[in-house]
Amino acid sequence: MDGCIRWAVNTAAWQPTPEQWAAVLACLPADEQAKCLRYKQTDDQKRAVVSQLLQRACIVQVLGVAWQQVQLQRTRGSKPFYGGPANRQHVPNFNYNVSHEAS
Repeated sequence: MDGCIRWAVNTAAWQPTPEQWAAVLACLPADEQAKCLRYKQTDDQKRAVVSQLLQRACIVQVLGVAWQQVQLQRTRGSKPFYGGPANRQHVPNFNYNVSHEAS
């Protein structure tokens, strides 16, 4: 796969019901759920959850890793990266970036 993928999500416009919120959280491992829910503000929680989901979706799409096998890690500088095994021959320089902007 050549090029880049860019996704943008307007989390301010997303008003999930309690059932939808629970379903979305269930897509993440328990430790990631806990990290996202540490934020006190609902908008910050939503941004954190969407960030985790998009990171996973990118890795699944580009590297072909199963959703449950995605291993997100962080550098010393706290930059997220995929830390698990994958066949990267078609994307040897795979990397991604996450950006949050509150309006």
